Amino acid sequence: MERWCLAAICVAGMSVVPAPSWASPLDRARVDREAAWIVHVDMERLRESPVGCSVLTERTGFPGSMFRDLHSDLGLDPSTEINALTAYALHRESASDSNDSVVLISSTSAADGLPKFMQEAHPETFEFSREGDATLLSWTVEDSRWFLCVKTPDNPVERIVVLSRSRECIASALSVLGGGRASLARTTDPAESPSTLAWPYDQDPARGSIAFVAANRSMWGNRGTSSPAFRGATGIVLDLREQHDDSGDRWTQLSAKVRMDTDQAAEQMESVAKGALAWLALSAQKAESPESCCKALSSAAPVRVGSEVALDVKVNSQELATIMDTVRTVHSPNTIHGRTDGSSKTENEDRNGGVTKHAAPAKNSVSSTPSRK
Repeated sequence: MERWCLAAICVAGMSVVPAPSWASPLDRARVDREAAWIVHVDMERLRESPVGCSVLTERTGFPGSMFRDLHSDLGLDPSTEINALTAYALHRESASDSNDSVVLISSTSAADGLPKFMQEAHPETFEFSREGDATLLSWTVEDSRWFLCVKTPDNPVERIVVLSRSRECIASALSVLGGGRASLARTTDPAESPSTLAWPYDQDPARGSIAFVAANRSMWGNRGTSSPAFRGATGIVLDLREQHDDSGDRWTQLSAKVRMDTDQAAEQMESVAKGALAWLALSAQKAESPESCCKALSSAAPVRVGSEVALDVKVNSQELATIMDTVRTVHSPNTIHGRTDGSSKTENEDRNGGVTKHAAPAKNSVSSTPSRK
């Protein structure tokens, strides 16, 4: 689950079908009001992005392989059958356990085939059960019990797939969807206004947002982060979006805001951000990246106001996609020791008499079965 969240932040989808009108932006009414962190990916915007086409055209390497795993795990194709991904974790004070996570997948009617797919994938451990008026699917992978439910919201062509390793969390998520539990957009307490949410949970994705993240320190506070500067962060917002200018060029922009517990900690974070940008700019120059990308990195600068540090970086989308294509080519299976040898055989094919031995599925993969028919 954490792997999919990371993929959601890092990569995009491939444009295959026209975008329907019912999915994309973050639906705050679907996210629990007590969420510790939130990750949302608008897959339809991702599919329209040159960067997204670059990643998922070839689902090899990091992070494209994560979407390949998602496809094999659930039988839903991110390129055509998933319109949005939203993940969050409960609870704000103890969100270091990944079992507290919930993933909401806005899908097409293809999700109606999940019961059959999962039953065939896990015949020995698969079970049906009830959670209120909802039917739960559950199965076991590597000693972990997984729970899944498919809901049909007001729009009959959409399906919401709810997935978690905690039955308690999936029950809470279903209660949010049904209106019985407070969400980011709605409170069940008449005395509380929905607008009383604290930062960063009161933040919305910007126009054109592809991926959005909002989190408080419970996401990383108990994970032993190695960065002393980051330990002082009380909250963070990341927003990756794409916009068009008057000339028709497409630009990918990453905006980040971090709030620290003291002004001194913010100064330290500002210094860390400046150093990271300088390193990225130098790396881009050494890799002979397009001049505009190098210039964007070298000219970007964090802005500190009190205990908050903000950063905006904008690069040409097509040039960024070209860089990603180059990186993927250099690290593709047909590349040996960092250079392409011109042969169509991989190292595994050479070592095994022309027969490729595929790598074993990821250890944390929900399933390793073929895609749903």
